Amino acid sequence: MGMRLLNEEVQEILRKFIVSDDQLKSISIKIEKEMKAGLAKVDGSSIAMLPSYVPALPDGSEEGQYVAIDLSGKNLRIMLLTLKGLGKEPIAVNNNYIVPSHVMKGTGDQLFTFIVNCLQRFLQEFGLVEANLPIGFVFSYPCELLSIRSARLLWWTKGFDIKDCLRKDVVQLLEEALEMNMSTKAQIKAVMNDTVGQLAAAGHKYGPECTIGVVIGYGCNSSYLEKTSKITKFDAVSMGYSHPNMVVVTEWEEFGSKGELDAILTQFDREIDAASVHQGKQMYRFIDKLTGALYLGELVRRVLSQLLLDRILFDGQPCEKLDEPDTFPTKYISEILAEEEGSYKTCRRICDELDVPMHGSADYLIIREVCYAVSNRSAGIVAAAISALLRHVDVSHIKIGVGGALIQFHPTYHRLLHDKLRNLTPDSVQRCQFRSLNLQEYQSKELLNKYGCSVQKFIVATSEDDAAEKLQDFVKALRLKNNNEDNQDWPFRLESEGESLAILVRRIHVNNHPFETVKDLQFTISKECSEVDSGVIKNLVNSMPERIFQEPVDIESGLSDTQAVKIAENLQFKGYLTQSAAEEIKRLYNLFISVDATQVEINPFVETHDGRVFCVDAKMNFDDSAAFRQKEIFAMEDNSEQDAREVEAHHYHLNYIGMDGNIACLVNGAGLAMATMDIIKLKGGEPANFLDVGGAVTEEQVFHAFRIITSDPQVKCVLVNIFGGIVNCVTIANGVVAACRKMDLRVPLVVRIEGTNVDEARHIMKQSGLPIITASNLSEAAEKAVAALPR
Repeated sequence: MGMRLLNEEVQEILRKFIVSDDQLKSISIKIEKEMKAGLAKVDGSSIAMLPSYVPALPDGSEEGQYVAIDLSGKNLRIMLLTLKGLGKEPIAVNNNYIVPSHVMKGTGDQLFTFIVNCLQRFLQEFGLVEANLPIGFVFSYPCELLSIRSARLLWWTKGFDIKDCLRKDVVQLLEEALEMNMSTKAQIKAVMNDTVGQLAAAGHKYGPECTIGVVIGYGCNSSYLEKTSKITKFDAVSMGYSHPNMVVVTEWEEFGSKGELDAILTQFDREIDAASVHQGKQMYRFIDKLTGALYLGELVRRVLSQLLLDRILFDGQPCEKLDEPDTFPTKYISEILAEEEGSYKTCRRICDELDVPMHGSADYLIIREVCYAVSNRSAGIVAAAISALLRHVDVSHIKIGVGGALIQFHPTYHRLLHDKLRNLTPDSVQRCQFRSLNLQEYQSKELLNKYGCSVQKFIVATSEDDAAEKLQDFVKALRLKNNNEDNQDWPFRLESEGESLAILVRRIHVNNHPFETVKDLQFTISKECSEVDSGVIKNLVNSMPERIFQEPVDIESGLSDTQAVKIAENLQFKGYLTQSAAEEIKRLYNLFISVDATQVEINPFVETHDGRVFCVDAKMNFDDSAAFRQKEIFAMEDNSEQDAREVEAHHYHLNYIGMDGNIACLVNGAGLAMATMDIIKLKGGEPANFLDVGGAVTEEQVFHAFRIITSDPQVKCVLVNIFGGIVNCVTIANGVVAACRKMDLRVPLVVRIEGTNVDEARHIMKQSGLPIITASNLSEAAEKAVAALPR
């Protein structure tokens, strides 16, 4: 970052937020110790390690419709989930509701009546009031679970403080409210923590290796699948629990009661604790307060306020809003860090929103660095806690399902967490990689050639005329080299590679042996391929597994000579060609390691009639986290074959995928975007695109989103579906109005908007005088969009 450009006083404050790897490792060891103590004895540890009574995780075979109620922080989410069994994607439709502040600190009756009223509206929207669907209740607060459907609230977190609910069964409270306020007979089938829900969802998606779930939202917590026998404080026999495993909720946010985090606490952390709702009871709940979205924005505000007091920020000019609690929400951090370094449009806008009288580039740099420092420390502490859990479960292959507001909306948090975990993960755990960059075939062949692999001679041209000229020179050179007039009969193939052309000489007898290296360092090889194209080969794993050979490779020792020969033999190379093929395979493996590849696929991998081995066609993917040390490779990225709209959307940090329909969609949140497309389809329309503007969207991004989706001539209507939890509805409204005016929008516009500052947003759209069609819910919005299409 730009810390070296800051003055010494700022650097001194920022250094307080730096936690070294050694400190994080020490914290991690202490967390692991508390975890073991928490499993052994009730109230024996600052990390409670609470039994959940959930005996297993989904395996993907589940079918049916279910309703989920998720209460977490200020958000109440209600979802209709349709599971279709193995190999089929589940369908999820959800609505979000903001819990009013007076309800968060009111009575239990107010809270659970609010939940039931929202549920009633949700079921009515989808015509399911009489369906009597099973309900799962995700209750994201520390509870003593007494069974799979009984949970006694221990204490509140995340800003709630409803005293008459403490020590009561929240399932019973919800069922009483259901009985009092709903005509349908709804029954709660299970209650769980949000981390258990995260783990279950991730396990369903990523398979049996996913046994840890982590939520980094308003607070931070985790759950994992444990052997029942290791939960020694839990008397399984007396509780009638006969299952070998159980999901355990760590409740690690309590860690710190013995002073383990004192060395990394700043004055600002202590100020936040003193001002918290649960001061005293939550005096040591510092993992939450050092990492959660509920506190990070306030932490940045307090740092900036101190810098202002020290006359370092804004030339010492007073800023009353910056002195007020909660005026710098965590979404500001996401918006600021979403911009490229050196670009300060967002910082300038935020300073204006805070009524800062004077501000400039030097101030923006300080604000950005404070946001980064707070975010980076948060990710480091979460990584330390995860590494403790990894050592405790002690398995070599594991997947971690992470979720929550910071993962979903903070533009760099996932990467910060990943980078910290790289340094803290136990050596016994196999590290996984991200997958990103793909090269064109001709680029891959150039890379193969650079690393000594055998490829056909080829040239690259940038146009047809260039190709014709280079082709003549190329043939002459080959004739001179080989002194063989028969070369005039060689077949040539002209291949389009985006805006470049690769000319490949083909003078080979193709046995079409495919060969590929994959992420987990296994070579997947087809036994018989002379009549099978590469598309079919990829399906052999399921259709003809007996024709697939796999060879695991130890990443530390590498591919051995014996293994390379074995692979060559499985490819049916014979005689001296077996050794030639083995040497080529070893060169490919060395390339795979050297360039940080996630896949090197050669298809076909061939022998020629004169007894040579060649890599003919190549496909390579690379770990995008290696971009900093593979600059030459990542500079080869070519977007010429991608949809121009998708490339442009990526430039503005928008998630866009073009489709073939005629109703364009602008939505915040990937799940809501998928649900919007589903509902459009259900109502008889066809979605024209997937577009998730994210939670930190700006008015400028809304404008560009409108411009991109309406550039499709097939679009005959635009549907905006916004639930403003983190996103401000006013931002959307201003962006929509500005886009309509600048672009002179000529197609119907349907808007459904709910959430933060929704009344002000609706007023802005109404006062604009634009012919905006409004809807109160998603179902109505989809119906109006379909009805607005030209007949």
